[in-house]
Amino acid sequence: MNRCPKIGYVLKRFPRLSETFILNELLELERLGTPLQIYSLIDVTAEESNRPRHKLVQELKSEVTYLPARQPLKKWHVKQGRFNPAEFSRYVLKEICGGEVPAESILLLQAAVIGCLARAQGVDHLHAHFGSDAATVAMLAARLTGLPFSFTAHAKDIFHSAVNLNLLRQKIGEARFVVTVSDFNRHHLLDLVGQKCAEKIVRLYNGIDLDRFKPNASPREKLDLILAVGRLQEKKGFRDLVTACRLLADSGREFRCEIIGDGPEEESLGPYIRKLGLEDRVKLAGPQPQEEVIERFGRATVFVLPCVIAANGDRDALPTALLEAMAVGLPVVSTRLVGIPEIVEHGKTGLLVPPGDPDALSRAVLEILRDRKLQRAFSEAGRARAEKFFDLHENVRKLRRLFECSFSGERSFSAEE
Repeated sequence: MNRCPKIGYVLKRFPRLSETFILNELLELERLGTPLQIYSLIDVTAEESNRPRHKLVQELKSEVTYLPARQPLKKWHVKQGRFNPAEFSRYVLKEICGGEVPAESILLLQAAVIGCLARAQGVDHLHAHFGSDAATVAMLAARLTGLPFSFTAHAKDIFHSAVNLNLLRQKIGEARFVVTVSDFNRHHLLDLVGQKCAEKIVRLYNGIDLDRFKPNASPREKLDLILAVGRLQEKKGFRDLVTACRLLADSGREFRCEIIGDGPEEESLGPYIRKLGLEDRVKLAGPQPQEEVIERFGRATVFVLPCVIAANGDRDALPTALLEAMAVGLPVVSTRLVGIPEIVEHGKTGLLVPPGDPDALSRAVLEILRDRKLQRAFSEAGRARAEKFFDLHENVRKLRRLFECSFSGERSFSAEE
């Protein structure tokens, strides 16, 4: 191939502390020599100026374009007689583009901006992360410009009860290809759209930088440390972890537990910890940059992520924190849900329990805490599995291959050479 295609990444907000997999992907594509242009639908430098950032963001060389603020436009309800500009723009979109239209006309405006910029900046292909707003904008920009587009489907964007399934089908149908992060996800999408799209829906695991996340040779903390990392939201199952900690305490086991992250459940988890009398054992450590998370990994004894299916249908597909924990050689405990069994081999690289079962969770954690030989076995096997399936360099190389297939006009997609 004479020229490497320039990829325009369409992201809802960038950078985001909980989405290190996107930052890692972009940095690795840069390392491979892929020209990039990044479009963020939300200006996090204005709306999230006080949140911590990963130091790795400073290594990114590609330009990030932040679109104008969304909120003022959302509240724009100027009327002239019976004319409503927001309703009119939706009508025009439907008449011109046909099919399902986004609920907010702001997405059309953002697509128009990105389409114009992408053409001016020499973008050859648009790629979005998450099959929701970002993919909608990428699809509309592709329609306006004739550029091909693709997207990576994760979890909330395909499992949440509020997902517009007709619009999702349309995006899959129009995309040049669709990446998703687990075999479970791929089967779910094929059930949605049928086997006619089988060749364009590609399972490609998120990758971990195995040079940054590697086993720590220094000794662990003397007092067993249970570590959890993730957004404080229902699907992570952290309430079950707190309940399991109460059961561990009742068994007489000495331990500490740290939960890194923030989110909507923070206000309820704090009181629940106090209600169970665990203030001295369980700590909500707040959001932390990747460098601090790596340091905590090095001190922990076991990593726990007890994912569940939320009431709204949301669930975790392939939790990045689980991959990172295994890469650093931490024994892990999680649940049999979505793509997690593709990460954790029960009894070989960690333990899996039914979701929503704090009693089974506490027994699994206790089994690992009590058995140093088991800890070592899980540590070695977990690292080996991370090297085999979740190597960032290898997996992003496969993604780049998909972009090259699109650029060359191929219609059958494979991430392999």
